[in-house]
Amino acid sequence: MLFWPSLKESQRKTEENEQQEYIICGTPGGIQYVGELDDNCYWGNEVKLYEHQVDTLFAMFWHKEPDIKYYVCTINKTFAKPGQRMYFQVNYTEENLLDYIDPNNDTLMVRLADGHLLAECRMMLGTDKRATITTNWSEFRRRANIREGDICAFRFRITS
Repeated sequence: MLFWPSLKESQRKTEENEQQEYIICGTPGGIQYVGELDDNCYWGNEVKLYEHQVDTLFAMFWHKEPDIKYYVCTINKTFAKPGQRMYFQVNYTEENLLDYIDPNNDTLMVRLADGHLLAECRMMLGTDKRATITTNWSEFRRRANIREGDICAFRFRITS
């Protein structure tokens, strides 16, 4: 999992002066798309990416095209609460994850892209048909210092 922390107000003003260009993406039928990134990404909600963040995503694709589209989202207030689970949209779940969610084998290893933090979580299909990361997700999010406003790119790999 790759994530970019949200900027503090003082950093944001400096960052905006240095890089005023950012790309806004959204859910299907929503805001606007980034074009070529759509081949490898699913936008979970409104996401504002600076050029260097787009470049990072493209660099990851050049190494290996993902088996399953990245799920890119901005962590909202709900997902940032202690004890909260991580939910993925129904469309993304149906198109990308449903075939791989197995109640008899629900272990999901979650790690940061740099590999310095790893957690064994549980992936399940909720009654609302959304894929959900449950057990240990909240603790992983806390230890990774993922907060409201941060942008996360989830990469799922198919393993045997």
